[in-house]
Amino acid sequence: MTSGSQIARTRRLAGFTLLEVMAVVLILGSVLLIVPLNMDGWGARSRLDLAANSVIASIHGTKEQAIQDGYDAYLELGWAVVDDTDEERSAYRVKFTNIASEKATRDDDATEAQERARSREREWLYTEWRPLPDDIEWAGVSERKDAWRPISQGGKAYSIHFDAGGNTDQSIAIRIKSVALDVSEEDRTITIVLNGLTSEASWVDGKHEIRESLDQAAFNY
Repeated sequence: MTSGSQIARTRRLAGFTLLEVMAVVLILGSVLLIVPLNMDGWGARSRLDLAANSVIASIHGTKEQAIQDGYDAYLELGWAVVDDTDEERSAYRVKFTNIASEKATRDDDATEAQERARSREREWLYTEWRPLPDDIEWAGVSERKDAWRPISQGGKAYSIHFDAGGNTDQSIAIRIKSVALDVSEEDRTITIVLNGLTSEASWVDGKHEIRESLDQAAFNY
């Protein structure tokens, strides 16, 4: 025979009390209020990561363009009106050429100065400006430690040069930042680094500098 105390114990194990259910509902409601805020942060962070990866892909694409065409190529970082709007956004494009002017026909006996002059006579081609994701902007560019300069609206674009062999002139650091993340300046910044020795690019979170050394290919992380 089952006693009254055993029946009561069984009922307690079989379900939740009204107080317990209300407590769970309150907790779930609080979580739902917080989650959208976090998701906004995740979205802004994802766009920042996407921007860094897109710039790196364009750096490597510009390098390959130079190698394939056998001519210099440039990645230009600037501001441009895109998407049929009047708003300027941080953007980039590739300047390249695979068409030489008639005057620029190669001459094996030409001097270096003549070759430079002919280079200026080439017919340059441009891709369309490609904008960075929403809420992502250029934060600056540096060719040596503590010497950052802005990439400003209305100003001249900054050019990263690759020669016909896919080599770049020197190491370069590029900062991008999210204007949507509600965190410190350091935590909403990514530094993209172009290694002057290998002509390869990568990125790292935060603000970083080129080392003051003879080897400008080295970066201090």
